[in-house]
Amino acid sequence: MPELPARPSLEQYKKQAKELLRAVEVRNLHALDALRRWHPRFRKLTDDQLPAITLADAQLVLARSHAFPSWPKFAAHLETLATLRALEDPSTPAALRDPEALFLEFASVERNGWHGSGSLQQANLILARYPHVATASICTAAVLADEPTLRAFLALDQNLATAPGGPHQWNPLTYLAFSRYLRLDQSRSDSFVSTARALLDAGADPNTGWTEYIDDPPRPVLESAIYAAAGLARHPGLTRLLLERGA
Repeated sequence: MPELPARPSLEQYKKQAKELLRAVEVRNLHALDALRRWHPRFRKLTDDQLPAITLADAQLVLARSHAFPSWPKFAAHLETLATLRALEDPSTPAALRDPEALFLEFASVERNGWHGSGSLQQANLILARYPHVATASICTAAVLADEPTLRAFLALDQNLATAPGGPHQWNPLTYLAFSRYLRLDQSRSDSFVSTARALLDAGADPNTGWTEYIDDPPRPVLESAIYAAAGLARHPGLTRLLLERGA
């Protein structure tokens, strides 16, 4: 599966889609192989059976090859990355429509590829430009292991411990377990355990997680909090806590 370049461009991928379309038209073998591999409608067809394709088909192949389920979602991701790059310049007028949602997206593990990939660069960039995001919700508090802020939200409404929220509609403990900060920011290590304990004491389920759909046809797979703690972050403290609470 190809990785995105350091500075991906939507226009660059629009051009690649047109090039793929032309390559399929002239029956280029590499293009036909890519079509079969990444387009679910053509997976079982031989070279002779492959029909003419549309630009939308070529765009879907590029999106799927980068682990995105559709071209619109891939294009939206590329546009977001372009906006974030613009934010690197403090004088830029660029602005994010929903910085809290985008922060949670970039602070959480990669859902469209290897869960252990990625960095904190984009999440930290959003926090630097929009510092209020850090305390905007119980989900942002969870992903940052900000125990005082999280407890303040629970004091207002303990039901928030299990309420879905944010762009993924995950509960706070799922955001905490699948936080990139858990894996990459050692300075927060102890805080993740104490913050998780606060959520569990308030009624969070140690067996929580989110459902990923893999394979073709898609089948559901539970990505659990214990998988995130033990398998992705390899965090002994959080792993021990979840096991103690019944995971």
